[in-house]
Amino acid sequence: MAKNFKWRKYLQDEWATFRRRYYVLVDGDFSDSGVIRVKTGTKIQTEVNFPFRRMKSNGLYSLVRIDLEEGQKDMFDDELKGKGIPIVGNRFDRKKGDAYEHKAKHFFSIEIPDMDKKEVHLVKTPVPKAFLKLTR
Repeated sequence: MAKNFKWRKYLQDEWATFRRRYYVLVDGDFSDSGVIRVKTGTKIQTEVNFPFRRMKSNGLYSLVRIDLEEGQKDMFDDELKGKGIPIVGNRFDRKKGDAYEHKAKHFFSIEIPDMDKKEVHLVKTPVPKAFLKLTR
């Protein structure tokens, strides 16, 4: 993604400060939108909020958008599973004959400010066709 070492270092050092969005495909029907509140950490429990919005659902699968704010880690899979919202294709939970063989988690959007913080660049990718096909 970076074209030179200066940008590579900037992206690596500042990654957690960028706003990121994911599409995840989950089992079952899912409520329209809201915030998933989860407790993380083993010694010190902290509450993390993951704003979400259901984009599409067919009753069997739901396409959900998750927005991560500055400083939030991209590792929300276990938190979703703990709330009874398993991501389709998770290798530990996959059942024989599952419709999707890989974890259905797609990083689709990031807002990257310039190094001088004067301009923000939005980088986006489309929803995977396999996700749309399963939620028809």
